[in-house]
Amino acid sequence: MKILFVTHAFPPCNSAGGIRTSKTAKYLISAGHEVRVLSCANQSLPNNLALEIPEQNVEYTNWLNVNSPVTFLLGGTKKVAEKGYIPSVKFFPGWAYYLGTFYRDLLNFPDGQIGWFPFAKRAGNQMIRRWKPDMIFASAIPCTSLLVAASLSRKHNIPWVAELRDLWVDNHQWVRPFWRYYFENKLEHYVLSSASGLVTVSRPLAEVLQSKYPQPCEMITNGFDPDDYPHSPKVSFSDGMIHLVYTGQLFGDWRSPSPLFSALALMGDEAEKIRVHFYGRYLDLARDIALKHRVSHLVEIHDAVSHIEVLKIQSEADILLLIPGTGQNMNGVYTTKLFEYLGARRPILCVGGSDGVAADLLRDRGAGVTFNEPEAIATQLKQWIKQKHDEGEIPRLSSAVGEGYTRKEQTEKLVRFLESCLDKSLPA
Repeated sequence: MKILFVTHAFPPCNSAGGIRTSKTAKYLISAGHEVRVLSCANQSLPNNLALEIPEQNVEYTNWLNVNSPVTFLLGGTKKVAEKGYIPSVKFFPGWAYYLGTFYRDLLNFPDGQIGWFPFAKRAGNQMIRRWKPDMIFASAIPCTSLLVAASLSRKHNIPWVAELRDLWVDNHQWVRPFWRYYFENKLEHYVLSSASGLVTVSRPLAEVLQSKYPQPCEMITNGFDPDDYPHSPKVSFSDGMIHLVYTGQLFGDWRSPSPLFSALALMGDEAEKIRVHFYGRYLDLARDIALKHRVSHLVEIHDAVSHIEVLKIQSEADILLLIPGTGQNMNGVYTTKLFEYLGARRPILCVGGSDGVAADLLRDRGAGVTFNEPEAIATQLKQWIKQKHDEGEIPRLSSAVGEGYTRKEQTEKLVRFLESCLDKSLPA
């Protein structure tokens, strides 16, 4: 197939979405398909994600940042890229916070990347005139990618498939006023109704889409790429302590390390044998909660690092910490890092979300344990302390834990779905 891949998230911009789309493009091309990527330059993200396809296969466009005044007030693009920022009432007077919320609801429609739309549409038209694809494949979030693909599809009569790594108006993080929900729900229906097929990352999310749209919907999970991991990883800590590692972001009460920190507080002196490391952006929450539970001396906050370095750190940890989030809306969320953790083959401690798909996968694969209660977490930590003391290490998991979840295997599944959508769109 000749595939035009429309995605705002793509290397060198380092994000979970960029990693997924990068691997998708890599394995589509390695399978023999002709892929051209339409993406965006100069984003407010770290620019350290390796490009794994030929540079000439990617068209980067400019964009208009509708949030540039906000970015300026928060310290500039570089600071936001390195640290991330989520404004809250804690840091702003009430009037300023609510004015900012209104600004977001009004101008970030459907998202903060809407300023990419005219640039991407113009570049996409030029690409199609030079090289007409068989299919357009668009990945969201941001949902602006879907607007671009739908517009190009209508103009050039090319079938397209929409990938929603997170849902649109049914997003688990969705907090918007009624008027915004009303108009955006209309926009979602207009855009997705024109797609030949839908893709998402878990069965519960697929069920939501299937309840709203008649098109076929396929589940393509995230995954890991064995090529990215150290060939002979060794646990890097030789101090006799248990080192837990978390890589990623934290969000408020629904994705919080509070149960773990409560467990450390319960353990008393035994907790001195534990160190918890956080790597990434938006991690001020971990520092604040650690202070609240008086365990801040056991917690280390590290800056974000490159994706390859993250995988090395995961492979060298004693235990990997997963916080998928709590609440009914989070049950369909795996998180990208879960599959990276499977690739690292280190035992996983899942805190919260015991009823969700992430916890189910851990139990099915024997890759770790899931607890909601601090007492249960404390008991498990004590067992790991004893195991490392008695055996000298906590063994790696079997390679079988990740079977079926490599990026290559998931992309092969995607190819079959794209081919079926293309076949159905061809005239009889």
